[in-house]
Amino acid sequence: MFITLGLIILLAVVFYLKQYWYVLFSEKLPHFPQSFLTGNLLLLKAMSPAVALARGRAVLGDLFSFYAGPFRIVCLNRIEHVEQVFNRRHIYERDTFSTSVMKIFLPDSFRTLTGNEWKLRKKILSQIFRAPPMATYVSTIVNGADELIEYWRQEKHVADDSGRLKPVTKNVIFDIFLKLLLVDPSIHKESSAEFRQVFFDYETNIKKAMRIVFLPYWLTKLYLKLNKNFQRTEAVLHSYMDRFMNDANKSQNNLMTVLLSAEENKLMSKKSVYFDCVDFLSTAYGLGELSIAWFFHYVASAEQVQINIKKELASFGITPKSTLTIEAINQLVYLDCVVKEILRHSTAITTYTARVALEDDYLGNEQEKVPIRKGDTVLVCTYNIHHDPNYWKFDPYEFKPERFLNEDKDHEAYAYTPFGGGHRLCIGQKLGQLEFKLFVLRLMQFVTVHREDCKVKLNPDLGQEELVNLTGIYVTFDNETA
Repeated sequence: MFITLGLIILLAVVFYLKQYWYVLFSEKLPHFPQSFLTGNLLLLKAMSPAVALARGRAVLGDLFSFYAGPFRIVCLNRIEHVEQVFNRRHIYERDTFSTSVMKIFLPDSFRTLTGNEWKLRKKILSQIFRAPPMATYVSTIVNGADELIEYWRQEKHVADDSGRLKPVTKNVIFDIFLKLLLVDPSIHKESSAEFRQVFFDYETNIKKAMRIVFLPYWLTKLYLKLNKNFQRTEAVLHSYMDRFMNDANKSQNNLMTVLLSAEENKLMSKKSVYFDCVDFLSTAYGLGELSIAWFFHYVASAEQVQINIKKELASFGITPKSTLTIEAINQLVYLDCVVKEILRHSTAITTYTARVALEDDYLGNEQEKVPIRKGDTVLVCTYNIHHDPNYWKFDPYEFKPERFLNEDKDHEAYAYTPFGGGHRLCIGQKLGQLEFKLFVLRLMQFVTVHREDCKVKLNPDLGQEELVNLTGIYVTFDNETA
């Protein structure tokens, strides 16, 4: 036993030393000083990924490497390199780290698949995400926004801090996507409310477990196996999902029915249906909630932006009593600019996009070749690129939706990639953008968002606030005096 253990330790040391040989003697890109075993990971204890990547660019330049233990991560801040990564689909695949982490919690879900398995699942999901039934989604999103507006009306001049504004918005956004993707909450009113709380508890447990994902896969799995709270929450979540699946209305065209149809045709397992439903619901409502929170944050101090949205609605004759159609929504160019600017400007929505190299490669041109080794992770530093003065004519650190109408209307394609790019482009982006745009539209038909005087803390590395700040934010109805 001791001999076996000694051999394992010896092999681990040899592996790490082999990796560090490259760091010590062959690395040509600028990089932060290394710590043995952890590489640069200790930096992330003191700062978020967005801040670490922004500081890396400021200190090391447009191209630099970052090390997670002995594993090399090449950080890209030039759009010519981004274009090469996104276009070389047979060389750059979904990054290994994210995939391995997802496999711990959601094995055999869409995001963890590669190769032919991924292509088959994508073909299945394309039925709902590539050409989503937009018209049927509109009423669901509007009703959800109206629920939030009614809550505010009852609360009068609601929400003077995130403790009151955020929870109810989170619940409403969750229920919208629950209905769009899985089940109608009005049919399962009691169980869907309980399901929402169980789902939030499950996500809280996952966030706690994420702190140890740098441990070996088997050790993290063992931790989850022995974690009674996680096991109990997951079991309850499974029971709710089974009930929803059994009661699914096959005539509806949503994520759950599409996946269940694929399961009936032996294209995927029942467990895969469960994992994909959980994954897509979590991703959709998480992004939706975050986007709306950043909307409150930005427009609370930008009254003219709200005035411009309301003027545009009036110019097309769109009133609270109007029947909203996809054609009418698509006419709202300024509102579209507001959505784009929030996705471009916020720190937490689009920090980076990661890929792993399946073979050795070079990025750049003949004069400046950037060596990429098989197994390296490449990070497209999305936030940095979204705020690079080389790619944006108007001050990229200022929140200004009009940039997409004027100075930055014809920006470089790869200077704006909030949903990633290439063959791994976010499959649900159309649904996400519709929900965001329509939700904002509905809110602006009834309310104006304000911010009381409060100190907003700017992060010197990012040039703006690092986190969404809802302190001091409240709303008034447009027929009232603010």
